Amino acid sequence: MNSSPQLVHEFIVHRFWSITLDLQIQIPLLKNLMQQVTISISAHDGRLVWTHTTSGKLPSKEAFHFKKQHQLKIPWTKCISNRDIRPSKATLVWRVMLRKLPTDDILAQRGCYFPSNCSLCQTCAETSLHLFFDYSYSLKI
Repeated sequence: MNSSPQLVHEFIVHRFWSITLDLQIQIPLLKNLMQQVTISISAHDGRLVWTHTTSGKLPSKEAFHFKKQHQLKIPWTKCISNRDIRPSKATLVWRVMLRKLPTDDILAQRGCYFPSNCSLCQTCAETSLHLFFDYSYSLKI
């Protein structure tokens, strides 16, 4: 029968980590990793306690709301989400505004380096600014 500790609280003796020699030999980095974990002063019977609820339990709904990133409200989003604008056009505008349109400059920022040349006018680098605001055809529109 194996007499080595099996539960986390069995590794704690007088509020300090206690790791058996055979376990230190089997897992050399374990002692360093465990020493990075602060031991709580209060005892909770070896169970995790979620401090953001009164019961101490962590239901999935609470975890979802805790991990959910609260996005900033961007004022131009209501202009795009409009029933008069086709979804394909709204998606294009979203991608331009969020810098997700795969133009040469954005691809270069992501590590895809290659000679950049506008495929429409062949005169300058392909950027969202050029395609929608500097290109001669877009200026006419």
